Amino acid sequence: DGAGAINVVVNQVSVSVTVVDSSGGTIDGARVYLEAAAGGPLSVGTVIIDKVLTVSGIASTSLSLASDQPVVGNIRKASSSPFYKAATVPSGTAISSTAGLTLNVQMIPDE
Repeated sequence: DGAGAINVVVNQVSVSVTVVDSSGGTIDGARVYLEAAAGGPLSVGTVIIDKVLTVSGIASTSLSLASDQPVVGNIRKASSSPFYKAATVPSGTAISSTAGLTLNVQMIPDE
């Protein structure tokens, strides 16, 4: 009837964080938290990923950005055994507005 709205999303990029242990195995139950930092089109503190990993060891999302977006974040696994030391997203990490971001994080056991 022409009364609705249509949102067109263009130029989406993928953001993927893979979390493994020192032997390359995935870490079930780790929480990945990634948010916008200063210097990009998103407001500082905008949550990009906040997920608890399953056996896949991967947290991902898609979004559209007008320009590159710096990010900060951490990965934690301390709620059940095996426990791991918290890991932080490396300083200077950014989501490319054309290529996205693929981040691999290795966690260190803490038991």
